[in-house]
Formats: sequence, C-alpha cells, structure tokens
Amino acid sequence: MLRSIYIILNFVAILISLIIPIYIYYPISWFYKTILIQVSAFTLLNISNKFVNEKILPLFLYLNILILLIVQYTINKNNIFAYFILTYLLITFKFKNFKFNNGILLKIDKFWITSYIILLTIWFILLPPLYVSLYSKVGLILLLLYPLLFPLNEYFLHRIGSLSIVTALHWYLHFKSNKKDSLLVRKRYHKK
Repeated sequence: MLRSIYIILNFVAILISLIIPIYIYYPISWFYKTILIQVSAFTLLNISNKFVNEKILPLFLYLNILILLIVQYTINKNNIFAYFILTYLLITFKFKNFKFNNGILLKIDKFWITSYIILLTIWFILLPPLYVSLYSKVGLILLLLYPLLFPLNEYFLHRIGSLSIVTALHWYLHFKSNKKDSLLVRKRYHKK
C-alpha cells in the first residue's frame, strides 16, 4: 500500500521537478543531486529485475553519496571534517551488501546503515546556513529518521520514496516563494 503511494508521489515529484527552472538550484550541484534522487526513486519503485536489483540500485545509492562531495565542494570547500564523513561512507560501502528485491534489502548491513544515519545527520548540521536553513536541516534529519519506523530492510524504500517528493516540493516552494530572489539567482547563473 505505502509502496503504491510512493510510486504516485514519485510521478508527481518528477512532474514538479520538470517545471522548476534550472536557475533556481543554487549552487547547481543541487540540481544534479535532485535529478539523481528522482531517477533513483523511479528505478527503485518501478523496475525490478536481477540486473537493476543487484547492480543499478546499489550504484545509485553509492552515487547519491558521492554527489554530496560535489555539493560539499560547491558550498564549503574548507570543511575537511565534512569531506571525511562522506569519504568514510563511500569507502565502507560494500556493493554486495546492498542487493534489493522490489526496493527491499536482501541483506541488512546494520553497521553501515547506522553509520550512514549518524554521519549524514552530522553532515547536515555542518552545512552552512547560507545554503541550508535550520528548518531545512531539521527536515533533512527527519527524512533520515522517518524510515526507521519500518523494518530496517525497507529503510531505503521509505528513504527514497519520501525524499523524492520532499525534494521536489522544497525546490518548487523555493521557486514560488522567492520570485524576487530567483531573478537575482537567474542573473548570477547566467553570468557564469
């Protein structure tokens, strides 16, 4: 039942993401992260075969962490601890432990998932307030914790299902509520 809701919400999120102008995403690395979230969610929720479950979904999970290094570089090049957090998650990620079946993990790497939750919580807290407000940080942390209400083997199903729609809504509301600011961002985007 909840999976069906996530599928519908993901389609809505994709449609919302398509109407948001690219200049809204600042820095631009958030745009690439949003695309990766939507593609990952669509794949996890709608496509289930051996190749996708064993190769593509673990790769998407890895890339969703890897792209955070780019986000980190674009918003705060000097925070070495933040780079360490993300690098640790990438180095300790074992592809063989992240095989899925219909979005559900076949093997639970409890230590890595716990590390992922704790370290991303710290990373979110460390994000500069110029780019991520306190309210956004709280929302990001809640999106990390919400999937813990379900069995751990379903963690990434609930994580990506909720992250897909929340990400799209965040950027859409940012676009709608900051028309004046959006014009400034657009000018800054087109200068580059």
